[in-house]
Amino acid sequence: MSTQSATKGEETHTLMFDAGPEAEAFERNVRRLGLIDGSGGDIGTVETILLSHWHRDHSGGLLKAIEMINRQRTPAPRHSAGSELVVEIPPERPLYRGIAHPAGPICLEADPSPEEIAGAGACVVERAATETILDGFFGVTGMIPRKTSYEAGISGGLRFEKAHGCEQGTWIKDEEIHEERVVVCRLKGKGLVVFTGCSHAGIVNIANHVLDTFSNASTRQHDFYALVGGYHLADASESRLQRTLTDLTGLGPKLLMPGHCTGWRFRALLEQQDQGPPNDQSQAGSLEARCLKGRTVPLFAGNRYQLSSV
Repeated sequence: MSTQSATKGEETHTLMFDAGPEAEAFERNVRRLGLIDGSGGDIGTVETILLSHWHRDHSGGLLKAIEMINRQRTPAPRHSAGSELVVEIPPERPLYRGIAHPAGPICLEADPSPEEIAGAGACVVERAATETILDGFFGVTGMIPRKTSYEAGISGGLRFEKAHGCEQGTWIKDEEIHEERVVVCRLKGKGLVVFTGCSHAGIVNIANHVLDTFSNASTRQHDFYALVGGYHLADASESRLQRTLTDLTGLGPKLLMPGHCTGWRFRALLEQQDQGPPNDQSQAGSLEARCLKGRTVPLFAGNRYQLSSV
């Protein structure tokens, strides 16, 4: 789980992106971040929870999140009417997801259903299209096109489905996790900041799609500021790691903040590149700038990170 607060002038909006694997972990991390006692902010300021995709390690804490946010919001008069907590989810939740195994499918725990989410005290919104939310402070992608040849999703990924009215269900191939989306915001004077959940679509596919969607041809090569979250490279081949590094470098990000499912091997590759200070904005389109020196800030659970505009 992560919370993102964006400020423009006197106006601030706060979004929660995913909610972690289970209730106890969610509550523990919220307290570590100081979002209950006020030392790191207030979880009650969260206006929308956005779920990146249907996997239990991202949705398992949703019901606890709704409970805790609503508990903090209750005393505030501005939340007393007409501003119910929104939980935005992808449509077509699978009954179960799983992983293929020679002995048979390994079933993952089910995600909370829309009915359970609503019953916990949230307004449930199902959306799949590209959009902006919270007065345009954040952008959300729709389905991310799969264009690279080496980013193929989860090997052996499955989903369990039942036809309407049928007792028996079927496991079907589901490696690409098509519903996955990411969050984007623009940092004044610096460019686009991309927040990923798990990057099953491929981190290079994601970066290219965000630039295609939220930038334009004249600003694209200067517009990629930060890539924050899971890159899903823990089980990647050496070839894929190298190709990812090459292609990300070519996009010219100013800051890489890998966490979650990125894996230590890709972080090690980044650290090998991470020698010397980052190139300044004036060099952004030059060959010298298209390296990753001094651009890596690994993410660690329970920490707060602030990205400031110029």
